[in-house]
Amino acid sequence: MQCLANPLYLNYLAQSQYFENPAFIAYLEYLEYFRQPEYTKLLTYPSYSLNALSLLKQPAFRNDIMNPHIAKVMVDDGIAGVTALIAQQRGRENAIGGEAEGAGSGAGSGAASGENEQPADGEMAKTNGRG
Repeated sequence: MQCLANPLYLNYLAQSQYFENPAFIAYLEYLEYFRQPEYTKLLTYPSYSLNALSLLKQPAFRNDIMNPHIAKVMVDDGIAGVTALIAQQRGRENAIGGEAEGAGSGAGSGAASGENEQPADGEMAKTNGRG
């Protein structure tokens, strides 16, 4: 569960096609028990881990995190930064591709609803060596 706080690990999982495996997706669902307070307190980085778990439930995000640039933005700017970047890219694709309005909602919706709170400064830097 702790590894979900590392965007580079999420990119590795995507590149290795773990998100194509229904058993792995079921495992992500299983990890939801960490939202219960008695388990959340066991997480070193609950905000990042639980927000990443929420994002991984969205097929659009599982596809987006394959892009190494998206993972780097998550490292540099946190989850709010990547959801803004994805929304911007989808808006540009919709304008270029002429897709119907509303077709790009997905991975960016968590930041708009406020569910992706940012952890304390420096928290992401502490993820090295944790898992």
